[in-house]
Amino acid sequence: MGMRKHYPAEFKVEVALEALRGEKTVAQIASEREIHPAMVVRWRKAAVEGLSAIFAREEGAGDGVPKAVHDRKAHELYAEIGRLSTELKWLEKTVGRLG
Repeated sequence: MGMRKHYPAEFKVEVALEALRGEKTVAQIASEREIHPAMVVRWRKAAVEGLSAIFAREEGAGDGVPKAVHDRKAHELYAEIGRLSTELKWLEKTVGRLG
C-alpha cells in the first residue's frame, strides 16, 4: 500500500475556491495542481457544505463554535465572495469587449 499524501488546509481552500469559480474544469485544475480529480470534487463539496453550516448556525442551529470564531470565518468568506464578484464583473466586461 502506498502512502497517502496529506495537503495543507490552505492548499485545499485554494483548490476548492478555484473549482467554485468555475473558470476551469475539474480535470484542468487537477492536472495543473498535480492531484487526482476526485480530490478537487471532494474539496469543492466540503467547501459548499461548510458554507451551508455557517448559514445554518446563523439561523440558530449552533454547534458550539464560539461566536468570535464564527464571525471571523464569516467575514473572511464574505470578503472572498466580494473579491470573486469583482473578478467576475471585470472578466465579463473584458470578455464582452473582446467578443
